[in-house]
Formats: sequence, structure tokens, C-alpha cells
Amino acid sequence: MSDPAYLFTTLGCISLARSSEPDDSLVGQARPLILLALLAKSPRLSGRRDHLAPLLWPDADLGDARRSLRQALFLLTKRAPDLIVREGERLTLNRHVIEADFWQLEVALRAQDFARVVQLYRGPFLAGQERRVSVELEHWIEAQNSQIHNGVELAYTKLIENAIGEGDTAAAVRTAGTFADVNPLDEAAQMLLVRALRADGDEVAALGAFKAYRTLLDREMGDAPSSEWGERMERVREEMFRTVVAGTDPAVQSMGSFEHRGEKSRVRRFVFVPILATLVAAVATIAAISLRARPIGPLANVSARVVVWVEQGADTTTSLLELDGTRVNVRSLDDEVFSDVPSPNNKWIAFSLAAADGWNLAIREHDTDSVVTLTSTPQDEFPLVWSPDSRYLVYARRRVHQAGRSYVHDLRVFDLNTRATRRLSPTKTSAARPSASWSPDGTQIVFTADDREHPDIHVIDFDGTRLHNITRNVARDAEPTWSPDRERIAFVSERSSGADVMTMRPDGTDLQSVAHFESSVESPRWLSQRVLAVLVQDGQGGDVWAVDILDGQTRQLTFRGDIVGLPKIRKRGANRWIDSIVVTPDRQIVSPGEHLTFGVVAFDESGDTTAVANLPIGWSARGPAAGRFSQRGGLRVMDVGRLEVIATLSGWRADTLRIVSLPRVELPIDPLQREDWTAPLDSNMWLRFGEPVPTTRSRGGPGGGVLVNNGDAFFESGVMLREPIPLSEGVTVEAYGRLPFTGQLHQTFGLGLRTDISTDSLISTKADFIVDFRIQGPTADEAALAWITTMDHREVLPVPRQTDEWNAYALQVLPDGTVELLVNGEMFWSSTFRISLEDLEEKFGYVTLGYRSFQTGIAHGPVAIYAGPKYVTPRPPVQAHFTPSGVDSSIMRK
Repeated sequence: MSDPAYLFTTLGCISLARSSEPDDSLVGQARPLILLALLAKSPRLSGRRDHLAPLLWPDADLGDARRSLRQALFLLTKRAPDLIVREGERLTLNRHVIEADFWQLEVALRAQDFARVVQLYRGPFLAGQERRVSVELEHWIEAQNSQIHNGVELAYTKLIENAIGEGDTAAAVRTAGTFADVNPLDEAAQMLLVRALRADGDEVAALGAFKAYRTLLDREMGDAPSSEWGERMERVREEMFRTVVAGTDPAVQSMGSFEHRGEKSRVRRFVFVPILATLVAAVATIAAISLRARPIGPLANVSARVVVWVEQGADTTTSLLELDGTRVNVRSLDDEVFSDVPSPNNKWIAFSLAAADGWNLAIREHDTDSVVTLTSTPQDEFPLVWSPDSRYLVYARRRVHQAGRSYVHDLRVFDLNTRATRRLSPTKTSAARPSASWSPDGTQIVFTADDREHPDIHVIDFDGTRLHNITRNVARDAEPTWSPDRERIAFVSERSSGADVMTMRPDGTDLQSVAHFESSVESPRWLSQRVLAVLVQDGQGGDVWAVDILDGQTRQLTFRGDIVGLPKIRKRGANRWIDSIVVTPDRQIVSPGEHLTFGVVAFDESGDTTAVANLPIGWSARGPAAGRFSQRGGLRVMDVGRLEVIATLSGWRADTLRIVSLPRVELPIDPLQREDWTAPLDSNMWLRFGEPVPTTRSRGGPGGGVLVNNGDAFFESGVMLREPIPLSEGVTVEAYGRLPFTGQLHQTFGLGLRTDISTDSLISTKADFIVDFRIQGPTADEAALAWITTMDHREVLPVPRQTDEWNAYALQVLPDGTVELLVNGEMFWSSTFRISLEDLEEKFGYVTLGYRSFQTGIAHGPVAIYAGPKYVTPRPPVQAHFTPSGVDSSIMRK
């Protein structure tokens, strides 16, 4: 399918947007979008009006329901004119102009691309729409979610099992934690988390996760985990307790040997009596404590270093709370001032410096105490937050507004390397001083602005693009902060009496109130991926509390009453901010017509790879040979010459890959075998397979006859060359094909190389293959699809143009195992992988042509097989050199 005009999102939220503007929803009403979901999920992408109307408007009579349906269609047609085709009573979704996330999810599940499944799943199908429709439709939504959830659960299970099997238990814990957070009441998800934690050796965390789930299940559902799981976790707890007791004193561990040690052993027995009494008392104390209401799970052992501002008379001082389990140590930080904003690398401290023209932005070097003034303007500047790599500083600039009657702030970014400053958003201002938080990977910034008369929360890419208001509420929403894994944003909201601590995804979906306080709440800060610290104030001062965002538990950490600010958490270890990105694949030599698919590999500050899923990657290409990028990151090379492919991570990091496009040259070599199909099929040369058997016609092909595969709805049909083709020098199979697809099922063109020839009767089409190329025609449910499958890989390709005309399809396997596809002598696609010809028991293959031609006339024209590649690219005098991590930067990259 060509690039779709519209993107339909149904997982986690529901929206319809243009592919060119994916963040701007075209339709705000629910029922037109549910109508789209019904059509998109139907087998033929269509439905009758008299069936759809009662489903969507169950409380109205049929006449009113049909009128409401017409209004919904009018709205959809106004916003997306070519989206729905009307044929009397039947409405059909135009599959050629729309892409849906659940379609992509289904494709990924069929391909067992479990990482892609996890990336696509943002939440339940049509989340929150169940109560807006009929009971019948509600049950339908539940059934769809059950099916989707089973596939997602399988994907997470496989990813976690693979990570544990490879010894990467940390990755298993991260994956399981994500799945458990999305499904807090699902036992399978929580069991996977417990399993991953135990595999990682953290039995304490595993028990805590189980107890937190048990508490949440009891509170929300009045239910308990399965008895089998509960008994198993109880045995784990008992084993841990025995380990703790056995490790308390060496005398306990050697008790059995006292009997045979003479006088010294008798003395030790007397010594052991008080030890045993102490242990009994300790056990009794533990039991007594366990009877009291106390935090469990992540809140039971909070450990962090929290910087706070403490009010002491007329002064405000900075202190450090060192939280270690149940203990809270407080010590003064004399080297930090109330308004200081230290950089993450502890090299700089940003602050506002008083000057004749107001407050200027300045930094002080931590080691030398030298001060550098960054700005000197008539406005006032106040530092807010550093980028994770300590290069950029977001600050608020305040200026006088409305003839001196008020102030207004805007946000700006200062680059310490270039000393350049720019406005973060050209449209957003705020009367109150805004707050901001930088995403841990560095790609986005969340901030507040009250230009709509009340503070809203906005997310913007680092380069100033893709600005989103993600709250849009009449209440005050303030102080947003990113979670360590970048998956959620926490903030404080005054949507009811008191204050709520809330979290949501960066796109504004999955809004959750995780805790409510009757007093004022400020400064949410992440202690861990699951626990928040907040400052709860009552009067002039307050205390620090911890909040578990999963089950809503709270715990008061300090009992001072004099804390007036909670500026930050001092984290242990480095953030996983993205230090650099590299465009993949690193292919330097291409040819006109070739389709390239690019990806990005990101490296964190430690040089380790880090995930780029869901990050805002932008693609562009320049040069006379460059085409336009498709929605999926694909590029078609248009001409001979040079081109550059540029990937940018929202302006945060970028990489440029230089490519040379050279024409393909056809070598003057004679074929090993040639067939023009003008004579009846030679059974000594070709073996028929399938039912009905293929037929030949002496005329109708380009320069000869045609072979028509007769595969129908149940069988594939075609021919296999009896003579094996040697593979040591590579091979080229070139066959003309004409594919007049009619939109019916079971219409497929293909050619390939298989490993063996079975019998003179039927040949199983599931036999092992070396490489297989197919083009499948479009249907009412799916667009046309092309793909190449090898022994270890499967890659979906763009569908060649004008398949209903005669085209020459050449499938090449090079001596190094690279697979190439050419159309009419022009390069179309080349693999980034190589098949292992050495692994074949026999170093030859059998050419196969055919597959399915149900209710159409898919035909193969003349066929020629060549030893070695027929089409080659002349190599330039100077070639790029490969390194283990990619292309030599001195040759191909900046």
C-alpha cells in the first residue's frame, strides 16, 4: 500500500489524524470514530446502515438512529472526504487511504515480531468507549480486547523468557515492569514481573510486587490471587526468613556440631541460650509489627536522597534528606543556595544574577567558583532545568506586559557550546513563572503555560516542533515531571477539593489520579520508576510523603512541618540520556529505483545501545538522487548521483549517512536454462505441482507464450525446474510476470529457489526454501503486499508499480549471500542480511514458479536462469571501509 492519507489510532486512545499531521485529531466526537472501528474490524471493511445505526445509538428508534448515522457520516466526509465509500445501504472503508494501529499489531503478531507488538500496544482497544454504546457493542469491544490482550501477553512472555534465557535479567525486569504497569489487575502480568525479579536475584522486590498486587486486587475487586500462586510465594517468603535467621550468628549454623567438642562446646551451648532468646524476641517483635497497618511493596523500604528547602525563622536553608528504609537522616547543604540549579554532571550551577538591567542568567563553575554571565537583557531570566547532558539550559524570561500592569514569561533554551539562545515555543507564554522537566533521554520537554487563563501542561520536542497541550482542563495543572523510564509524566492537579497527584502518558492518554490530599501538594519528584515523593503543606510548612503510583499507597517520610520546597532528588547512577544515534543500514552503494528502509540505533552516555521505540525520529533526504521518505521510514532512490539521509531525534541528536547511487549494468552472459512457454510443457524439464495443474499458452507473453498457475482457494499451483542450479557463484532467476489482480482472495505471483525436489507427484509448498519472492493481490480486507522470505528472514517490500502490465522480475542471490530484487533491469531492493549458503547440505537449488491465480489470469512470461549475478553495480575507485559499528566516519559521515 502507498503511504496512507490517514492514521487511525485505537489502542489506548481513539483518534483519526492525517498522516502528515499525526498529532492533530480530525474528529473530536466518539461515535464517528467508533463507526470507523466497526468498519475497520469487519471482514470486508464494510457494513449496512440498518445494522450499524442501532449498535451506535441503541436508545433511539431506527429512524433517529439512521439520522444520527448520517450526521456522523457527514462529519467524517467533511474531514476525510475519501475515507468511506457509500454504496446505497452499504458503507465501506477505503483501505487504500488509511492505516490502523491494530492492523499493524495483527501483522506483527503473525510475523512473531514481539518487540514490534510491545511497541504498538498503548492500551486497550477503544479504551473508555464501552459505556457509550449498546450492550452488544460493549461485548464486542470486550471480545476484541480479549483477543488483543492474549497476543500482547504472548509477546511480553516471549520477550521476558528470551531475556532471561540470554542472561539479561535487567531487561527482563524492565519489560515485565512495563507490562505489569499497563495491566495492574492482571495476574499473568504480575506473575511475569515476579518471575523476572526472582530471575534477577531480587527476592525482596519479588515479594513486594506480589504483596502490592494482592492488596490492589483486594481493594479494587474484593478478590485474591490464585491459591497456587499464593502458596508458592509463601514458600519463597519462608525460605528467605530461614536464610535471614541462619545468617544471624555462626553459632546457629554450627549447632549440630556442638555435641562432640568437649568442654568448649558446653560453654558455647550456654552462650547460645541468650542468643536463641534474642532471636525468639526478635521474631515476636517482627510478628507484632506485621499486625500493624504499614506500607508494603515499594513503599516498605524507600531509599533515596532528597534535597529540601527548610524554613528557619526568616531564613530558608537547603538540606539533604537521606532516606534509608525507615530511617531519615537530615544534613545541611551549605554549598547550595535556594535558587541554585546544579547541572547533572555537577560541573555547573545555574542561577539568576542581580544586575543593573535586572536578573540575568549566569552559571558558576563548581570547582573554581568562577561565574559566567550568559544573558544581559532588559528582561529577567530565571533558570529552570538542565538537559541530561548538561549542555542546554531551559530558562524562563520575564518581561513587562500590558503597559506595565503585569508580567509575562516565555521559555527559552541556552546552548552552552555555541552561546546561542532560542525560544522553545513561539506561541506559548505564561503569567506565572512556568515549571519544566526534561525527558530522561533528552528528546522532549514538558512545561506549564497559563495562556488559556489556567495552567495547562504541554509537551514539545527539543527542536521546538510537535507542541501538544496534554491536559486542557479548567483546573490548575502544575509541576510536571518525567518518570525515569520516560513512560509517564506526574503532576499536581486541583480538580477537586485539596489536591491530586496524577500521572499520564506523554501523549496525554491514560490519565490516572494516584493519590488525593486535603492539603496543598507541591513538587512531585520520582524516587523510582514506581514511587513519587511529594511535599504536602499545611500552613507555613510541610513534610515529604511517598506515593506508590500503582496502588495509591502513601507514606509520610518526615515529621518536621518546616519544609517549604522539594527542588530535586539526587539520583544514584547516571541517566540513560541519548548521546548519539546512527542511521542503519550502512549501505554506501545503491542504484536508481532501489527501495531502502532505514532505522536508527541510539547509544546512551555509557556507549550502550538504548531503545528508540516511540521516540520522535524525523527523516529527510537531500541530493539529486534522493526521493521522498514514506511514512514508515522508507526511501526510493530516484537517479544516479549522491544523496544524504538525515535522521534527527527531535533535534536532540542527528546522524547523516552519505550514499552513492550508480547505475546497474547487465552482463552479457548466457543463461543456463531458458523457457518461453511457446511449446507444451516439457515434463522432462519442468515438474508440475499443485491442483489444478498449471497450463501453458503458446501466445500472449512478451516475446513468447505464458505459464498460468491455476492455484485456487485451496491449493497452490506451479512448476519446478528438475535441473538443480549451482549456488556457489550465485544465481539469477528472471521471469516476466503480468498480475491483473481483481481484489479477490488467493491471487499470488511468485518465484523462488527451494532446497529439494520431492517426488514426481505433488510437491509440498511448505518444503524448505532458500529464497522466495511473492506479490499478493489486494482484497477488501488488506492492501496488496510483496515480500521476500529466506531461511532466516522475512522482509515486507513495497509493491512494484503497474503490476497488471508485463514486468521482468529478477531475483538474484550473490555469492556472499546477499539477496536482490530487480524490476525491468532496475534495482528495486537489496537485503541488509545475507543468507548462509554454507549451511545448505547441497550447494544447489531448484527454481519454482507459480502459486495462486484464483479468478484472474496471473501469468509468467519467458524465464531465464543464470549462473551468478546478471546485474551488477560497477564499484567506484575508492570504497568505504567497514568497522564493527558501521561505516568509517572519515569516509561516509560527518
